[in-house]
Amino acid sequence: MKMQEVSIPVGAQEYVTGTLFTPADCRRKRPAVLFVHGWGSSEQGYLPRAEALARRGWVALTLNLRGHGPDAARQARFSRHDHLQDVLAAYDFLAGHPCVEAGQIGVAGSSYGGYLAAVLASFRPVASLVLRAPALYRDANFTTPTAWLIEADENVYRQTGLPIEESMALQAVARYQGNFLLIESALDDVCPQATTHSYLAVLNPQAHVAHVLLPHAGHVLDTPETRQAFLDTLLSWFAKTLPVADSL
Repeated sequence: MKMQEVSIPVGAQEYVTGTLFTPADCRRKRPAVLFVHGWGSSEQGYLPRAEALARRGWVALTLNLRGHGPDAARQARFSRHDHLQDVLAAYDFLAGHPCVEAGQIGVAGSSYGGYLAAVLASFRPVASLVLRAPALYRDANFTTPTAWLIEADENVYRQTGLPIEESMALQAVARYQGNFLLIESALDDVCPQATTHSYLAVLNPQAHVAHVLLPHAGHVLDTPETRQAFLDTLLSWFAKTLPVADSL
């Protein structure tokens, strides 16, 4: 297994940083997974998950959205529009890697990253989509810095849900016909049941859907048990929906 730090251009003057994990043997093209972290977080929590996938034969990419991780000092500058450009650039980087099998890319996002992963599925072919405790935003103010929206408590509607007409993330899920896994945390007070069920309510009947409840988990997976449960769920899901032709 090889681990490599990468810088991915976003437009002409910006870039995102990340870490690419590839199996030891890349003579055969392999399915791949892009991990998208939550607001105020970074790639750090996903490094062991990406490594676990790579050791089992997948290519995996983690990234730091602009204004996060080593770029945290600039957090207040960036909007959902900006961060969508980040995940599009990361997806395209992964799709263009010589070790990656075309059409076999999965995306896993948590919280804010789950929202971005859902929107991404409207713009790129995602073979397997995993949303853990996905956040929800109105389409209004899409280019407004996300930090301002959070400070202004623009997400109070998460307690009651949101109509599909007001969210491109819900519209993307409604159109999505691939493999879709929604992971809910039973003790989540940031993206509560109403948020999760907004996504569940619009599922496309043509999609292959699974819904997993982590019974002792909050929004942040802050215990070894909940982190392991999440990893086990990912490994099982991708083994079914993005199978590796050979095991390493």
